[in-house]
Amino acid sequence: MTRKNKSQIKQKGSNKRGKPFRELNDGEAENFIRKFHNQYLKRIKFYGIKDKNLRRFSWVENKKVNIFLIEVYYDSLNDKIMIFLAVPSNKNKVYFKSFIEETTNPEFSKLVNPQKQLDWLIMHDLISQELKSRAILSSVELVPQDLNNFIRSPLDTFAKDWVDNEYETTLKSETTPVISFPTSNQRFFIDRYHFNDMLETINQNNEGEQFTDEFNQCLFAYEHEKWFICAAGLGSCIEHLMLIIILNYAQKGYTKMLKGLGKDPTAKDYIFAFRKDPINISTRQERFFNSVFGLRNSIDHHNTGKTQRNMCDLLLDQISDIYNDYYKSSITITPKASQSKKI
Repeated sequence: MTRKNKSQIKQKGSNKRGKPFRELNDGEAENFIRKFHNQYLKRIKFYGIKDKNLRRFSWVENKKVNIFLIEVYYDSLNDKIMIFLAVPSNKNKVYFKSFIEETTNPEFSKLVNPQKQLDWLIMHDLISQELKSRAILSSVELVPQDLNNFIRSPLDTFAKDWVDNEYETTLKSETTPVISFPTSNQRFFIDRYHFNDMLETINQNNEGEQFTDEFNQCLFAYEHEKWFICAAGLGSCIEHLMLIIILNYAQKGYTKMLKGLGKDPTAKDYIFAFRKDPINISTRQERFFNSVFGLRNSIDHHNTGKTQRNMCDLLLDQISDIYNDYYKSSITITPKASQSKKI
């Protein structure tokens, strides 16, 4: 691959660290991207996934990625290898940087996991923290080849591994949203680690498929440390859960809560509905809901990773609290005799 007319990008991490990568933009690089993408899409067809379910994958439809190839020394092979990772972008591009000299040492030789190797490169100011934080985790892999051999290889194995990793990760999020812990004897009293029970119960009593899909997307964002996206989604889930509770009461004849929501209700509208009979939240409870939505709105890209994660943890706790404190009553309440017809 020629080195003429190579443009460079600088990784813009919050600490401005990291050496610039070299963009590979000749014909061979373009062929590499096209070939790799075709292999990626071919593997997706293997799973037979179509339409809205394609959103679980990072390089489909109009999505683009930047591929980073980081050359390092691998002592076990006494040779150079590459760390492969992809980052969401608005254009398909390939970037390369060699750290053979920097990684030929006993300390780096002990690292065999690509994630640990990336951490080492970050610690030594060779790449930025932002590069790793933006990386598609399912794409991170070691490539036991040098640059020229890799871009000229069939690429089917690497594309297969990437797609398989994405499929397994998202499937796990859908089937087991959070790690399973011993379940409570009282089904309605769940803690933050029993969201699978919550989703199952809501689906049994409501048209809850949409809520489940929304909630699992939040957990997927949480797992991939996309805190801003996770927080925004959890806020929407809280509003949706409040709507489900209101609809439950309406089906039992308590329709006053439903009136006044309008076509596009906001958080304030849901809180106002909860003031009405039969919930009748107190001033203190109203402050709780205001604080929940205030927390959702306080997360932005300037928060530190630890701060954002803690905030998302609090939002998950609030969903659990709302479910425990309000959902059970909406299911078990005695229907209103004069208004028992379903809406």
